[in-house]
Amino acid sequence: WIISTDRDIGDRVFASWSVNNMFYWGYVIAQVEPAPDGKTAKKYSVLFEDGAISHDLTKDRICTEVNYVQMLKKNPSLPNPDKEFRQTLKTHLAHGRAERAAAAARIAAKKKKGSR
Repeated sequence: WIISTDRDIGDRVFASWSVNNMFYWGYVIAQVEPAPDGKTAKKYSVLFEDGAISHDLTKDRICTEVNYVQMLKKNPSLPNPDKEFRQTLKTHLAHGRAERAAAAARIAAKKKKGSR
């Protein structure tokens, strides 16, 4: 597998579970920009490898695989090979990518309308 360097939809990350603030492996399934609180920083939704989902995680709560290697000086664990998890991930990724495309289309339409 290719080690992730970013926090794009589909990238594997080491992220904080909001319930206990512990870090676990998961995948970015959605990006929110601007953030729901009105700030300019991105927020993310992460599907953890145990099937749990955490929404509205800020960048500082998500570590890329490259950052993980740099900070901890060890390789990340192997991704979850479970077929059911992979299907769940695939569904969430399709939805997240569709949402991002729709948002980009709305922004382009606003810019086009504003340039008239």
